[in-house]
Amino acid sequence: MGSSFCRLRKSILKGLSTYVREHFTNAAYGAYPVENDSKIAIAIVANKYSPNNFWYGSPALSRRVSWN
Repeated sequence: MGSSFCRLRKSILKGLSTYVREHFTNAAYGAYPVENDSKIAIAIVANKYSPNNFWYGSPALSRRVSWN
């Protein structure tokens, strides 16, 4: 990975951290290089359980972003 790619990935992770903190109670997230480092895959996974009303949810999101 080149230094510009690493800077872009760090920047995405910083913005992603803010987004996840604002929109999810408890979530895991990441930004990963794919396709020979030509794209970044962004993944967000969150789980919410409410046994009192028998509702369980597990939203997941993934996107690929070209950087060149």
